[in-house]
Amino acid sequence: MSPMSAVAGETFTVRCPVAGYPISSTTWSKGGRTLPINRRQRVSPEGELSITQVSRVADEGSYTCTASNKQGHTSSQDLQLRVVVPPSIKPFDFGSLVSGMRTAVTCDVQMGDPPMTLLWLYEGHVLTPTADLQLSQHDSFSSSLVLTHVRPHHAGNYTCVARNEAREVRYTAQLLVRVPPRWVVEPHDVSVTRGEDAVLTCQATGYPEPTVTWRRTRPGSDKGVYNNVDVGLSVGMGVGMGVGMGVPISRTWNNGTLLVGAATEEVEGSYLCEATNGVGAGLSAIINLQVHAPPAVSGDGSVEVRRGDNVKLQCEARGDAPISLTVAKDGKSLDTNDYRYV
Repeated sequence: MSPMSAVAGETFTVRCPVAGYPISSTTWSKGGRTLPINRRQRVSPEGELSITQVSRVADEGSYTCTASNKQGHTSSQDLQLRVVVPPSIKPFDFGSLVSGMRTAVTCDVQMGDPPMTLLWLYEGHVLTPTADLQLSQHDSFSSSLVLTHVRPHHAGNYTCVARNEAREVRYTAQLLVRVPPRWVVEPHDVSVTRGEDAVLTCQATGYPEPTVTWRRTRPGSDKGVYNNVDVGLSVGMGVGMGVGMGVPISRTWNNGTLLVGAATEEVEGSYLCEATNGVGAGLSAIINLQVHAPPAVSGDGSVEVRRGDNVKLQCEARGDAPISLTVAKDGKSLDTNDYRYV
């Protein structure tokens, strides 16, 4: 029989190639001893030899298959069995990385027969060196991957592939890049007219996803002291729910935006937006919210006087300065040069 190979740790099976009729018995032997000689070996009545958990030390060598008939005639063939050891990769990982760091991992093949082929994959595709990614093979059983400047686009699954004639094995490690928060939309001051909705943006990105917190200076308190903003959907008369510093008719969106509906002078002030994800110091920005009051005029209404008498008409205007007042009669502005009007 031609030489055969078995993979260490696996099951090897071979049938004795006998021909003729009738065959009374088929046996296998190794080193002059008839098999089986241990619990891993089994010889079937049909002459099939099976060896489980193949070991190079115990199972490599020359085997003899012998067939005989009732007349005492025998025929034998020898089989040379070679045991090959498949690759075994030592586990590796990238650890905890922040954008801008350097990192290196080594794929060490702890076991396996040469010749050995080593290969790196990224997300299932063959990896090639770049300006900030280096690959180096130290010997037939060791290869390193070096990232000189870790960036967010380097995140993903990296696989070391080791291959010899016995088998191909793979080991995959996931690279996660933690990125400090950065602004998607830069916060800015907001100015609205009373009754309009005020939209305060605080949109940041990073990995992990940043958490956005809103704070506000308490009216009459130190400007450097900020309290948590209590936000929620309006209920009843339109007051925000919760126990913090309430902002009427307010809510936050998933992107960090704070919406203050139907703004009044009550919600004016400085708001502090903070975006944190545990990486770096985080981001913060102060947003000043101004609510402008449109002009409103009040007066005496209808006034009755006798012809020829003097009359004084009161007209009071409220709202943000500067306010310009114009007096008109029947839709036409009064002539201020007329001596009767003072």
